[in-house]
Amino acid sequence: MKKQNYSVFSYLFRNILYLLPVAIFPAILLAISLNPYHELNLLFQHLNDTLTAENFSIYVRDIFSPVRFGDKWIVLAIGVVGFAFAESWLATNIYRHMKVGEHDFLPLKRAFSVFPMMLVYFLVFFTLLELCGLVTMGISYFLKSFANLGVAVGVTIALYVLLESLCWLLFGLAMLCFPIMFCENYSLTSALSYSIRIMLQHKRFLVLLAFSYPVTRGLLSLVAAVCPAPVSMVLFTVFYAFLIMLLPITAFKMYFESMGMERKDVKNWLFA
Repeated sequence: MKKQNYSVFSYLFRNILYLLPVAIFPAILLAISLNPYHELNLLFQHLNDTLTAENFSIYVRDIFSPVRFGDKWIVLAIGVVGFAFAESWLATNIYRHMKVGEHDFLPLKRAFSVFPMMLVYFLVFFTLLELCGLVTMGISYFLKSFANLGVAVGVTIALYVLLESLCWLLFGLAMLCFPIMFCENYSLTSALSYSIRIMLQHKRFLVLLAFSYPVTRGLLSLVAAVCPAPVSMVLFTVFYAFLIMLLPITAFKMYFESMGMERKDVKNWLFA
């Protein structure tokens, strides 16, 4: 007799038919509206000699500030709302599955009940990411006045990646906040404090989380940069779909482990 694997990826692939249909729509909207080439755009423009001291500020503004969304801001807004609702749907279903071993195929009532909290949660996170871009833009303007153009480009890219990683580190510290509030009925401040105490015991995971998103997105951007636009779109849709599915799976896996709770979704395999 052998138990199924407890890992996040094992859970994902065992249950992907229940998870992917919920994640795919917001993933498409995010792939359409989010610019995945922030750092690459600046680097390519520098390497192609299209970047000058005169247009540096314009390029940086169009890469790192909210004006880059243009008319796509409506698609992005719908995508963020869809992201939050998909996470609400998946979180309530994953919790039920891990707790009692059964999927809830249409957890609309429970998903809508936690949706406002989830929306605020992710709006704060997306706002932090946008602030990273604005801070990067401000420091880039400052660098331009006295630094070599190549130095300004390098520092700008490194700074943005560092700030983005810091945001994901903060997200990791708060990762168990929602499961604790949802399952234990803790207040926001108590759940956040509890989440931070637990996650500080998983420093290796926090470092991995902090750098895995920008590194994976950067590598994917390199591949997508040499692919036709439709292929790029598909690649980033898959990327965001996996991100949407992996976040609640990881959060509830760590919650169950931290609380010492038995997971009912893990079955025994019998071998003759």
